[in-house]
Amino acid sequence: MTRLYVAHWFVAVVAGTLAIAPWCPRRLTRRGLMITVTALAVIMALVAWIDRPA
Repeated sequence: MTRLYVAHWFVAVVAGTLAIAPWCPRRLTRRGLMITVTALAVIMALVAWIDRPA
């Protein structure tokens, strides 16, 4: 049997994203897309920085 290990924060982020999705605008502008991509990049960089070996 194969086991799948998932971090608790990842499950929380996915659940939060699904909860917010109905209130997001249907049409995404370039500006909104750039802000979203930048925010995701910053979050991913922070996770990688926090998880780095000492």
